[in-house]
Amino acid sequence: MSDIFTSLAVYVGNFVGGQVIGGYILGIAVTVVLLIGISWALDNHESTVIIVASGIGIAFSTMVGWFDIWVVFFIVIILAYLLVRPLGGDD
Repeated sequence: MSDIFTSLAVYVGNFVGGQVIGGYILGIAVTVVLLIGISWALDNHESTVIIVASGIGIAFSTMVGWFDIWVVFFIVIILAYLLVRPLGGDD
């Protein structure tokens, strides 16, 4: 018997084309809901709150198996690049 998180990914995946895509959609949805919920609960929209809330959502989605570990590394690389050169910077 599978766990509830895998069952949810399979159920959503039946409508969108596969269990992996269903897991990604659920992971993104959980991350966005946590991002909005934590930002509103703290009544703070600073970048640190947004990064921490997104990190919690991504960590949860990875722990339950909706995101692979390479997705986390890819997001970290993108965020590091955006912190160094936000929106392209000066050329």
